[in-house]
Amino acid sequence: MLDFVLNGQAMQVPFPEPNQSILNWLRTDLGLMGSKEGCATGDCGACTVVIGDIQKDGQVRYQAVNGCITLANTLQGRHLLTVEGVGSKDTLHPCQQVMVDHHGTQCGYCTPGFVMSLFAGHCNGLDAQAMSAALGGNLCRCTGYTTIRDAATELAAKPCVMPFDPAEVQGALQQVKADSAANASASPAFVIPRTIEQAVTAINRYPDYKLVAGGTDLLVEMNVFHRRYPGFIWLGGIEGMQQIEENAEVVRFGAGVTFNQLMQWSASQSAPLHALLDRVAANQVRNQGTLGGNIVNASPVGDMPPVLLALDASIELTSAEGVRQMPLSDFFLGYRQTALQQGELLTAVIVPRAALARPLFIHKISKRWEDDIASTLLVLSAKVADAGRLTDIHIGLGGMAAIPCRATHTEQWLQQADVLAISSDELLTELGRDVQPMSDARASAQYRAGVTATLLKRGLKQLCSEVQKGGLSHA
Repeated sequence: MLDFVLNGQAMQVPFPEPNQSILNWLRTDLGLMGSKEGCATGDCGACTVVIGDIQKDGQVRYQAVNGCITLANTLQGRHLLTVEGVGSKDTLHPCQQVMVDHHGTQCGYCTPGFVMSLFAGHCNGLDAQAMSAALGGNLCRCTGYTTIRDAATELAAKPCVMPFDPAEVQGALQQVKADSAANASASPAFVIPRTIEQAVTAINRYPDYKLVAGGTDLLVEMNVFHRRYPGFIWLGGIEGMQQIEENAEVVRFGAGVTFNQLMQWSASQSAPLHALLDRVAANQVRNQGTLGGNIVNASPVGDMPPVLLALDASIELTSAEGVRQMPLSDFFLGYRQTALQQGELLTAVIVPRAALARPLFIHKISKRWEDDIASTLLVLSAKVADAGRLTDIHIGLGGMAAIPCRATHTEQWLQQADVLAISSDELLTELGRDVQPMSDARASAQYRAGVTATLLKRGLKQLCSEVQKGGLSHA
């Protein structure tokens, strides 16, 4: 049986079918029709629900997620809150009442998703500006954004109201967590390891099961292409893969660290990285999408690999035979192909402190500024020796070829050059020795090559000029 809490009530229900999303399960099995399907890809937010996870300190942390791209069995030991549990037709919750008061609903299709995003932001104490930003993953096709933002602003000034007994929910989740501490399965076809060791055992025992962490890409493929799998190994229950550990030499990011965790860390560590992460997907996706998933997915347009390549990152791969490390630059072998061997699991990403100390320039080109895939992504990390001279140059490229890559030839060439005197045409020639750009629906090869050379020239100039003035934010 699936043990979880639904809208404040402890539940035990038969295991959902392994391939079923939370959204489909709510509507077809539980008869809760409030959450809607708009896109089935995590873009519109009509399916937004809120999930609460009990933390080490015993408190429950709530986050908005897309129900359409979250597997239902991941609810084991968690609190699921839907729009039906926020208020009733007789008593509206404040996050619903402000929508009514400000006329924030028109056709109403998107309204349940907006309400759930408002609820999550409100119970996390967001101010008006942050609350508005948290609505970035919700689409209103009737274009009622001004009134919805007005509703969010008013809500931010109100005290948080929980539509359930927090103590009862906390106790129920603690009990489920205690009962399942040694359990590595939600159902025979949905394994939930609690440790890395359990995960490695499960990978070897069920070699045909699909590994899933955030699932924000996998579930899109399942919804769009109707792919189905015999079973899953969900890595979201492994606390040891969700930590960021720092010492004097390195920063170790667990592979299960989410994009929003990275955003929180980068806010005080790297302004350029924080600015990039703010453009990655939307709040609901960043709450679930993981660093490890972004790497293992091996997409040529993944946002983090070019950054990590420019920061000399290495990765930690764990199997029954032990742990091995390799430079991230050796991990990508071809389009969607990696050096990950059978039975191995990516468990951590390690970044040297020395690399994080270098000035960093990041620029992403996409058709939309936010919540879009890159046409090309340039990352430049280097030390400034003197005016026009850079050393320890690292260039990470995304969206240019079948794999994220380093521009190693260009790096070496730049070491000997006066970077302030270099033209874009010269950079275009040298970059051509490193990578042959691809053409696809997002951009032509010619466009990618030209814009990347222009961005690199801009980055070189910025690193030199801003460091001289002391105004460039370091990583």
